[in-house]
Amino acid sequence: MEAFVPIEQMAERMANVDLGVVPKRKDSFGNEAFSTKIMEFMAMGVPVVVSKTRIDQYYFNQDLVQFFESGSAEDLAAKILELVHDPARRRVLRAHGMKFVRQNNWDVKKNEYLDIVDRLAKQRKPCAPSPSL
Repeated sequence: MEAFVPIEQMAERMANVDLGVVPKRKDSFGNEAFSTKIMEFMAMGVPVVVSKTRIDQYYFNQDLVQFFESGSAEDLAAKILELVHDPARRRVLRAHGMKFVRQNNWDVKKNEYLDIVDRLAKQRKPCAPSPSL
């Protein structure tokens, strides 16, 4: 296996895998950081095995991804094997994931996001000038 894949080849490589794995640790950062890799796999029709973190459980459910216990190599392996032996479940994850991406991509959500930013910017009070030293 190559140690480095040029960025130009990354999407093609990801689209040609049978299963995506996003193994984040459930520590302070990993528990709160949204991984765009999950959405990228879903957009390419690849079922995803995801660590059971707070942020991922907030945005995704068992109809969208296959969760495994963060930090447990044994549970990750078990969940991968379950999907390997269950093509119907992989098809469901693939279909639901692609639908989720169609409903939640940048083109669909950008106005909602920009409206939130605008509202927050209007609520922000101007900062007082810094005293000169």
